[in-house]
Amino acid sequence: MFDTSALYGSAKQFEQNYVQNAEKLLEKGPDEKLQDPQEDELLVEMKNQYCLDKTKEVLDGKKYVCKVCEKAFRSTEFVVKHIKNKHEDRIVRQNLSYFKQQARENFLNELKKTQDAQ
Repeated sequence: MFDTSALYGSAKQFEQNYVQNAEKLLEKGPDEKLQDPQEDELLVEMKNQYCLDKTKEVLDGKKYVCKVCEKAFRSTEFVVKHIKNKHEDRIVRQNLSYFKQQARENFLNELKKTQDAQ
């Protein structure tokens, strides 16, 4: 018959080491520093792109419209400013759905890596 005491003993030791190392990492905290969302280049670029996507040119270079509420402006800069001020909730929802999708893709990629390794 196979002696399993050595197997279970090493598994228990592995688990204890793993938990101790995880607790040390949690105490230390994350390595990256928190960043102001207004200074995060990715978020700023996503916000600007969303605003430009919601801008429609009505008259060649003379009149632009917000696609969200159909308010008219003289330049794209005014439409972008308007969307950031009046439709911020839509931008936040757009960014949140993007990051949820990224988190899902990262999880699935890691899961695939572990399955491929086995």
